[in-house]
Amino acid sequence: MKATIFQYLQLLKKHYWILAVCTLLGFTIGLVLAKTLQRPTYTAYSAISMTNKYKQKLSKSERRAKDVEAVKTEAVVVKQPMVLQNLSAALNETYNVELSATSLRDNLHMTPANNDHVIIINYTSTNQALARSVADESALLSARNLKMISPDSSVDILPGDNFRYVNFNPGYTDGIILGIAIGFFIGMIIVMKMDLLKRGDKADDKAYAK
Repeated sequence: MKATIFQYLQLLKKHYWILAVCTLLGFTIGLVLAKTLQRPTYTAYSAISMTNKYKQKLSKSERRAKDVEAVKTEAVVVKQPMVLQNLSAALNETYNVELSATSLRDNLHMTPANNDHVIIINYTSTNQALARSVADESALLSARNLKMISPDSSVDILPGDNFRYVNFNPGYTDGIILGIAIGFFIGMIIVMKMDLLKRGDKADDKAYAK
């Protein structure tokens, strides 16, 4: 007779300690492997504020639309090969850092903030100083680009801990989650195998009794 899902759930509940032990073991193995194999990363942030001073009379919604358009344009422009090459050359000249345009393209991100007047720039690297340098230089380059895109605007690089900071990611999360999932799955298999063996023994006992 095939067991129902409810019976399987009851079986797992009955042998919860096996699941707990296997899950804990998976967590431990995942953490050890993550610490051994994963390299921590640093994501450095910078921000640019843009305030337009339009000569022509525009409504609030029209000014906002122009601001949004300029910010979105810069978010696309910063990924262009020529811009990335210029950024790579500036990094080499200012910080003596050699990064390819491909590396910058893959790890450099620029997104408009919620108020549409602020652009958030971030770069992720295993080297904290490198991440900080790229984020700062990208902010300078983007500020110049925005000024060209929107000459009537006032563009400023925002200072302070609210806009210029570094996030540290130890890189353990994926390894731990994978370890827990594998441990729990192995625990389920063990419980199911135990149940099958138990059913087999009962069937043998009945056959022997007959």
